[in-house]
Amino acid sequence: MSVVFDTLTHMSKLDRLNSWVYNEISPYIGNRVLEAGCGYLPYISHLVDKEVVAAVDNNPLMLDALKKRRGFNVNVRAIEASLDDLPKKDLLNLKLDTIICLNTLEHIKDDIEVLRNFNSILSKGHLVLLVPAFEKLYCSLDKAAGHYRRYQLKEISEKVESCGFEIQKKMYFNLFGILGWIVNGKILKKERLSNKLLSLFNSFLPFFNFLEKLVGPPFGLSIILICRKAS
Repeated sequence: MSVVFDTLTHMSKLDRLNSWVYNEISPYIGNRVLEAGCGYLPYISHLVDKEVVAAVDNNPLMLDALKKRRGFNVNVRAIEASLDDLPKKDLLNLKLDTIICLNTLEHIKDDIEVLRNFNSILSKGHLVLLVPAFEKLYCSLDKAAGHYRRYQLKEISEKVESCGFEIQKKMYFNLFGILGWIVNGKILKKERLSNKLLSLFNSFLPFFNFLEKLVGPPFGLSIILICRKAS
């Protein structure tokens, strides 16, 4: 089992972290949803009531594991494809009103092409992005995970706007995760976060979430962008 697959499998079990992310983006999720780079789809329990859910990933191991998960049902379509091939997959008939792309765009060399692909298959509605923030935080953890980049807020905003989207909301996310990222990736040069450390972080999330809402983070480990297809 690869390091990436093992890490994603463990992260899918971090219920508090996944619920925190989903609660931030849920107001913008419609009923016909595509998750681009779904991985192990940790949000499956939140999406089972949707009319259509298309789970796209280029890793057959991820899709096989997804199909075996509790909560996987007939509304979820597992599609093996790379994101630069989306226009070839005849997805327009799904009449998508939401595309979710969480911690995936940084894995794509030509992110502009993928953003254009999102625009071409989205009938209307929202593109929801979660990407790693601040190029200066790029470290051994990013390299081992296959990240081409981390993003500046201005950079990712300009990219999505150039691809036919209007930004409705942009925010930094996960302020307190920065310290662990710096210590483990920048200082200790680790290639992955241990399952024990991730579980510990998950257990303290209610406290971190409370503080983050209190201070309104001026920066964070990630960026959330809520975009609407321009008319």
